[in-house]
Amino acid sequence: MSPPPYGTAAFVTIPLGMSRLSSFLLCAVVVLFSPVSSGAQVKDAFIQGVADFVNAANGLSGDEGPALTAAIDAMARGIAQWDAAVANVEAGLASQIGGAPPQVAARMRATLGAVYLERGRLAEALEQFDAAVRLDPEVRDVQSLRGLLYQRMNRPSDAQSAFRSAWHQEPGDVTAVYLLLRVASKSAEAGERNAAMKTLSDTVENATPESRAQFTILDFLEGAAVSAPVFVPAVYHEAATLLAQAKYNEAVASLQKAALSSSLAAVRDERARLATADARMSAGDPGGARAALADALRAFPNSGMAHWKLGRLQVSLGDESGAMRSFQTAAGLPSLGGTAHLYAAIGRIRHNQLDLDGAVAAYARRVELTPNDAAAHTDLGDVYRAQDRLDEALAEYLIGSLVDPASVKALVAAAQIHGAAGRDEAAVKLLRRAVTLEPSHLEARYALSRGLLHLGLTNDARRELEVFEQLQKKAMQDERRRFEENQIKIDETLKSGDTREPAR
Repeated sequence: MSPPPYGTAAFVTIPLGMSRLSSFLLCAVVVLFSPVSSGAQVKDAFIQGVADFVNAANGLSGDEGPALTAAIDAMARGIAQWDAAVANVEAGLASQIGGAPPQVAARMRATLGAVYLERGRLAEALEQFDAAVRLDPEVRDVQSLRGLLYQRMNRPSDAQSAFRSAWHQEPGDVTAVYLLLRVASKSAEAGERNAAMKTLSDTVENATPESRAQFTILDFLEGAAVSAPVFVPAVYHEAATLLAQAKYNEAVASLQKAALSSSLAAVRDERARLATADARMSAGDPGGARAALADALRAFPNSGMAHWKLGRLQVSLGDESGAMRSFQTAAGLPSLGGTAHLYAAIGRIRHNQLDLDGAVAAYARRVELTPNDAAAHTDLGDVYRAQDRLDEALAEYLIGSLVDPASVKALVAAAQIHGAAGRDEAAVKLLRRAVTLEPSHLEARYALSRGLLHLGLTNDARRELEVFEQLQKKAMQDERRRFEENQIKIDETLKSGDTREPAR
């Protein structure tokens, strides 16, 4: 998740997400006995139109005038096709739900709710999910989706009940367990919290290399695999806001009403000022780049990309306070994905400044946006650990190791918390997996030797300690060699400088 040191623009590609909905959407096709594509497929044209719009607006598609027009037309066609597909599902299910047995009708309601959810029609989706649960309280997968919707609607107690039901229906659903722990209040029943933590811990201890947790992401734009926040020029902020709110028809209408010929002048002016800053930075002139970005913000105070670039530059210059202001301003402006990068940057600065509550707030928002990013979980876990909130830290490390089974950092951190609490068997299991993944990991080797010793496995502990000492010795030798090589380079540079004639 680490962004580039200054800030770049790149072509935007938006992959499809929402994996938990796929079964429902496929069900829609089966129920209708129709060759019509599922919602996950018919929305592709609209999403591609959005990506084309972003690239054209940011000057990445050549002559942006025709490219913008083509992108907006593609969005309009795509949304029309999407709405037609939704209507087709509605009509097909409506003709069959009334006469279907309760369990089948519940599945149909769940399918229609998933179709609405993908389309951004959240209230209608929730209505269908509620109806499905009334018909069949055991209908699969619906409770987790209800929980996510309740979270979106700021109804935490309802979300907690839904995630609890999802966990009880599917005891192995660790995403529901984790989400339940996240929304459960401090006063939640201790037995339930302990049972939920045990479920997470047991799942990680018994995980196979193929085990992986996958969260549903409601916002397809935030699910995009982008390396930086995706901003568009300020003149298109209204459309960007509507897109982020899933008000797709309104967004297209906003763009269609825009006087593209007049707006292009402002768009080009904003991009030209940003390009000047980029050129100054490429020339090794950070002061000039900073001045150019300040000039861009005087002309376009709501330029998200200018605030992002300025924040990255301020970080590189050691101005964390200025960077914080820039990132926070950028986070308040409409973006079309990659917002988690902003909260990661804010969280890092807050953590550096020992503002742990601020760091938790930023990193928690990052986790909400990108729950399938293991680094987001481990960063949040580190701050919880610094606050001595060890259960919350452990939950983040455990789910991080399930999101990315190759995350040695998550495994070692979870094992250390287990070990500190006297759960040496659990710690050793995780540490053995960690050293299998990364045999030279010093911290894992040392912790494993300690855990084995506590379990009375002295021979195994001695062997691990020997491996640790060998690795530590090698690390010190490597560090010494790097220092000597660097010193030689410095000496050579100084010698070459001595041979030059003094400047006149």
